[in-house]
Amino acid sequence: MRIPGAVTRAIDHAGMLLEADAELPSIASLVVGEAIRGSWWAHPRANEIYDICVALDDREDLITIKLLKGKVTRVARPLWPALFTIARARAPWQRRRLKPDAARLLRRVTREGELRLDGISWRGKRKPGAVARELEARLLVLGEEMHTEQGRHTKSLLDWELFGRRHALSPLTSVEAAEHLVEEAAQRLDPRALKALPWR
Repeated sequence: MRIPGAVTRAIDHAGMLLEADAELPSIASLVVGEAIRGSWWAHPRANEIYDICVALDDREDLITIKLLKGKVTRVARPLWPALFTIARARAPWQRRRLKPDAARLLRRVTREGELRLDGISWRGKRKPGAVARELEARLLVLGEEMHTEQGRHTKSLLDWELFGRRHALSPLTSVEAAEHLVEEAAQRLDPRALKALPWR
């Protein structure tokens, strides 16, 4: 699948790009040439958007995380050390009012390094997927959507320390320096994106 030049240029320029958003630049809006209100899955060009997202997921220089507005965001490799530094800091904004079931799941991911949600026994009012989304939005884990052998959807959660070892990442000198780099990238995408970062 050929990735449109507008999408490639946006990622190269800012180092990050939302999958879909009604206000900020996104893959979906760049593909169709306008903002999409509501779910992009209902758009006539949804299949094209999906194919482009899959093609981006095949790129080894991009990761998919819940960075801007807690939504799916593709982030380029030059920003990974900064994100690694921020994510592993376990700052107050990451831990504040973290629900007990989320803290329990985080401990397990930290201990095991990688955890598939369809392979765990779970007790709690919330489903594991909802708990995982809370951790992802706080950059406490990396989540990856995947298809099971049975053709179902599940999610794999990855500990940031393991991600760092796999990609030979070293933390930056300070969390503040890392935040500054990511904030600069967000501003390159769109000045409004600065407020969409989870620590802002």
